[in-house]
Amino acid sequence: RSLTECLRPRVITKFTRGALCLRAIANTFPIPIIHITRDPRAVIASIKKGRQTDWGEGAFHDFSLRAHLLEVDDGRRDYFQRWESDIEAIEKTDDYGRIAGYYCLTEHYLEDSFRGVSEGFTKLCYETLVTSGYQVIVESLIGLGLEPRFDCHERFALPSSTDLNWPQSRKNFLMEERLLNWKSKLNERERRIIEEVVAVFGMQKNLWR
Repeated sequence: RSLTECLRPRVITKFTRGALCLRAIANTFPIPIIHITRDPRAVIASIKKGRQTDWGEGAFHDFSLRAHLLEVDDGRRDYFQRWESDIEAIEKTDDYGRIAGYYCLTEHYLEDSFRGVSEGFTKLCYETLVTSGYQVIVESLIGLGLEPRFDCHERFALPSSTDLNWPQSRKNFLMEERLLNWKSKLNERERRIIEEVVAVFGMQKNLWR
């Protein structure tokens, strides 16, 4: 928006769809990466029940797990074909099951592609950030060799301007609201199918409570 912003030496990018290219980004650019995971039920509730009903221009309506993981000719099939029978079974469910499958399998891919990396990459849990506060991110930044901006700690408690769940007029948010508001968005069937898919891929550790 201004020349001052263009000349900033530090830029932070939020990339919510970068799972399959994050390893390539890290190989190409010497940048520190913080990968934040979140309870898949909260992630999927945000995608399917956000204030903007056509979030992502329909990218997650009639979502095909098979098409995204096995049919794109960029090498991804070589990795994901080991789960082909599970993918075929989940393909017969609905968007909640298929997106849960995509979440779990791309998380597996990230874990494998960064396995053994000790510098320039760290993984954080969203729920830990909310419950433990600003100090967690400070420690992570220091571990990445970055100098934290301690004067911004008060802003840390506020939701992002891109968060569709919260009216911008609200200033105070209960911790429980930030962590568990997905419960009011998913019905029992939707919640159950997500949890079943998470169990198929052994990702129960990503469920919070």
